[in-house]
This record gives sequence, structure tokens and C-alpha cells, in this order.
Amino acid sequence: METPVQIVFHEVAHSPALETLIREKAGKLGAIFPRLMRCHVSIEQPHRHKQQGNPFNVRIALHVPGGELVVNRDHHEDVYVALRDAFDAARRQIEEHAQKVRREVKRHINGQPASGKQTGEQQGRGANRGRTTNPSATGRSRKSRMIRIMHAANRPSRPTVRNAA
Repeated sequence: METPVQIVFHEVAHSPALETLIREKAGKLGAIFPRLMRCHVSIEQPHRHKQQGNPFNVRIALHVPGGELVVNRDHHEDVYVALRDAFDAARRQIEEHAQKVRREVKRHINGQPASGKQTGEQQGRGANRGRTTNPSATGRSRKSRMIRIMHAANRPSRPTVRNAA
């Protein structure tokens, strides 16, 4: 089933080429996430200043089961570039949403997404093995380690004793 696409032009002349491009890009979004219910694309050129250029505002609203994903891009003077950037951002958002729906995003027991910090049993594995950020775990605080280093630097060296045999 093809995703219904609603296209609205505000203060911009209607262009069949733009409409075709928008429908193609919306179809690609529908291929990434087949449960996409509706796509609403709005293109406007709010300010027509001759010295500042004419940046376009592109708004894409993607209606998915349980919510809506919205992208706003209003930074480029070329409508095709503004559309490209907006649809790229929409693709990233819908891919993230699809991962959440398929439960591919790692979650903790309390339902929060994983933060990337190592916890508990993870600390004993990998590149951080043997290191800890908790000074009480090693039995030495940073201050005590610094004092030991300073005392070691100030100690006179031991004379070497040689056996005369």
C-alpha cells in the first residue's frame, strides 16, 4: 500500500517537478517503515527579502502508529536542497522509530535507553578492565596516591652494596 502524501505550497508557486520529487522521497520513507500512515509536506517561503535571499521552510509530518514524527528545515535558498535535507532528517527519525518498534534499541530494566556508561558486571570486561573510577574500590584515594608519589621523589637513593668476593 502506498503512503498517502499531502503536499501544501505556501507563498511558493506550485511545481509538478517538486511534487514528483516529494512523492518519490515519501515513497522511500514508506519502504523503510511500511506502517507509515500518512505524510504531510509543507513548503513555504515566509520572507521575500531581496538582500537576505529567500530561504525555504520545509515541514514534514509523518504519522505513525502511536504518534507523529515532525521535521522542520528552514535554512536554504534552494528548495531542492531544503527538501533533500528535510527528507534526510525524516529518514533518520523514521529509522530510529522503526528500531524502537522492533525493540532493537537496548534498554535497561527501568525502561531507560542504554547510556553507554559501563555498569556492574560490564566493568570487568573489555578495554576498561582493571581500571575503576571509584577510589574506594582500589583502597587508595587520589590524594594518598599523590602523597606516595611525592614521598618517593624526595627519598634519597639507596646506596648499592657490592660483594667483594
